[in-house]
Amino acid sequence: MSIKQIKQAEYCTKALFFACGISFASWASRIPDLKERLGLGDAALGTVLFAMPIGSICALPIAGIMIDKFSSRKITLVATLFYWYYWYLCENVIFVLCKIT
Repeated sequence: MSIKQIKQAEYCTKALFFACGISFASWASRIPDLKERLGLGDAALGTVLFAMPIGSICALPIAGIMIDKFSSRKITLVATLFYWYYWYLCENVIFVLCKIT
């Protein structure tokens, strides 16, 4: 890889981590409000929040296999699109649930 390609990859990696961090921080700041609106107790909220690291642990081996088979660039692009779609979908589902209750 040339120096230019390395710098471009570094910039893209930093931008991706920044975007994911902003997205997660935006969601995390709304946890108390969602807990209240959905009527979740501490145990139920803890169970829901515990599902995220469990999903991550299950997905990491699969991600490694996919990166070996394809390239990290393709997997990162697809994962980013799914990540943002997932947050968009979750936000709309939660909005609908909060309107109903």
